[in-house]
Amino acid sequence: MKEKLQQIARSNNWAFDYGRDDFSNLERLEDKEFYLFLDPLEELVSFDDSQEVGRTYNGRLLLLMVSDFDRVYDDQEGNNASEGKYERYIKRCKEEVMKIAKAFCWEYDILQWRMLEVINLYDTNFDGVLVNFQIKSDR
Repeated sequence: MKEKLQQIARSNNWAFDYGRDDFSNLERLEDKEFYLFLDPLEELVSFDDSQEVGRTYNGRLLLLMVSDFDRVYDDQEGNNASEGKYERYIKRCKEEVMKIAKAFCWEYDILQWRMLEVINLYDTNFDGVLVNFQIKSDR
């Protein structure tokens, strides 16, 4: 699963980082528009008559963009909504992250794909989307 997500990141020219969330704050900025962070995965292996019949992966990923800390979320303080964090970063990340779901549809069953908008993450001030997922693979 890690390798599949890393391959998707490469094919979309996104930066990729795999590891615990507390290490993500150490991410060095690359010259990329999007950053894909993947937390360590939970993997459930199913058996039938002592044979493996499938795997279910539970995990969390974040697709983020470097943002401006001082920018408002939407149209607060009389600002134009198109200049807010939502339109400029979060909406784009929500659209881009669906490329992952589409890539998985051919090989896996997506049992859950729950998205949460996030702002000002880590020292880098990333904005984007956090996805909690559950994906099943039959052998």
